[in-house]
Order: sequence, then C-alpha cells, then structure tokens
Amino acid sequence: MYFSPKDMLNTAVKVVSLIMLLQALKGFIELIPLMALNHEFTARWEVWQVLLSFISPLALLIIGLFMLRYANRLTESLWKTDEPESEAQPNASLFQLAVKITGLILIVFALPQAVQILGNILYIKSISGAISTVTQNQFVFNNLLSALVSLLFGSYLLCGGRLFYRMAFPGREESDNTL
Repeated sequence: MYFSPKDMLNTAVKVVSLIMLLQALKGFIELIPLMALNHEFTARWEVWQVLLSFISPLALLIIGLFMLRYANRLTESLWKTDEPESEAQPNASLFQLAVKITGLILIVFALPQAVQILGNILYIKSISGAISTVTQNQFVFNNLLSALVSLLFGSYLLCGGRLFYRMAFPGREESDNTL
C-alpha cells in the first residue's frame, strides 16, 4: 500500500485535530475544581477569572472540530498540486511534508498558551487597581515571546519553510507546486 505525502499530510492534520480535542477535554476537566470551589462569586473579577479560564479549552475545541471536519480542504490548500509525486525527489517531498506537520504541531501547542495570555491581559485590563495582578503580569511577561515565536515559526513552516528546504537540499531547486 502506497501513501503519498499529501495523504500523510491529510492524516497528520486529522491526528493533530484529535490531539487538540483531547487537550480541550483536559482543559475542561481541569476547570471542574475551579467551578466547584467558586460556586458563589462575590466579586466581578472572580467571574472574569472563571470565564477566561473557559476560553482556552473552548477555543481548542472549536478549532479542533473545525480542523477535523475540514481536514481535506486544509490539506488541499497546503498541498497545492494534484500531480503525482516525482520519483526523483521522494526525500524532498517527505521533508516538505515533515516541515508542514512540524509547523502545524507548533501552532497547535502554542494556541492554548496564546489564549491564556490573551485571557490574562483581558483580566488585567478589566479589574480595578485595588486587586494585585502581579501573577498575571508575570505570566504574560514570561510567556508572550515564546508563544509569538511558536505561532510565527509554525506558520512559516506550515507555509513550506523554504529556507530549511534550501538548507536540507542545497543543490536542488524547490518545486513551488508542492510547497
């Protein structure tokens, strides 16, 4: 049985979406103690804390379901050719596939952190100065750069990572129809 790199990319997109759904489930399960302990909200910031904690798993759930449902369309947009793979460059095609899968994984694992950072920023902006936000500020400060780098680098790799192709295959011209 032969699987083309495009078939493998399609399968990888579906597997990554399943990982996202499992991460969302894990996030919702982690919210159970928070909801059980804070059943009586006395301040507005407590409600915001619970709501913002709910955003990350919800975003993962929505994106994971979207990716699973539309994996074929996503694969078609990432793999812009219907031509059979060249037998002369199987390693190059597989390398391009691996680069795109790596980019997809980087983005998937950076998304919860990015949503959590956004939630902390919204929390900081929504409460009064009487409540300390040192922990939230520190979290944003410590994680913002790594989340941005992961999202940007993952996007670059998902779009083909041409620089890495040139480094891996120095004598070859990249085929634009598979990147």
